[in-house]
Amino acid sequence: MLALALVLVAVGALAASVPVRAAAPRVAAAAGSGSVAHQLVGPAPSDGVLHVVALGDSVPAGSGCDCTPFPVRYGRALAARSARPVQVRNDGVPGLTSATIAATLQDGGTAARDVASAGLVIITIGANDFDSSRADPSCPGGAAGCFDATLVGLAQHLDAILARVAVLRRYAPTTVLLTGYWDIWKDGQVAAKAGPDYVKTGETLSRRVNQQLQQAARRDQATYVDLVTPFRGTADSDDDTELLADDGDHPNAAGHQAIADALLAASSR
Repeated sequence: MLALALVLVAVGALAASVPVRAAAPRVAAAAGSGSVAHQLVGPAPSDGVLHVVALGDSVPAGSGCDCTPFPVRYGRALAARSARPVQVRNDGVPGLTSATIAATLQDGGTAARDVASAGLVIITIGANDFDSSRADPSCPGGAAGCFDATLVGLAQHLDAILARVAVLRRYAPTTVLLTGYWDIWKDGQVAAKAGPDYVKTGETLSRRVNQQLQQAARRDQATYVDLVTPFRGTADSDDDTELLADDGDHPNAAGHQAIADALLAASSR
């Protein structure tokens, strides 16, 4: 007999529930670019639902890609693998920095409430802390050296974010997946057109940002999810244009799938 799946999609104060018959756990509705979608994935919740919330910037929000963003793709795959219902709340917001997301979790709003009920939290944050227009070769250590103080601030904000997640969860067991970035600036052929200095500075700074993310994950008992290898290969040198939207800054549908696959692999460790 076909299993009954319930899909909930909510934007702002509007909500609708639609029963859908499905032969296997799945997501029956996709979130559009930049939307905030609440979706119940898998069979009817006759038993425990795994609540997943995605926090972060325009990457989880799905900006630049008229496609299903990676949090929903991940929820779909997780539900299929575990054969249990998974509810995905995508609270990614374009333009967020590590400072603004730390503040957002303090205000008791939607994101904070979603985290409080989530058994699994995905966080993608940090790229917007670093404005490429500030890269100046005259800075100590070269253009990437212009951001030394920003890197220190990022580390502090990450600790604050992860500590706040623990408080909101009342220290209940929670899986926290903290993703890195393939590049915090534009990449692929779009970056190449901006010139070798732009590419070099972006790559150097991205490695330093990912190092801060890795260290924060270790300090605060989160799991760091590497996105360099899926996008740029083990040598961090592949052309990832085919995984990027036309702006060279955000993932396209294939890129979102690559991120979802990386998250699923990290979840099985």
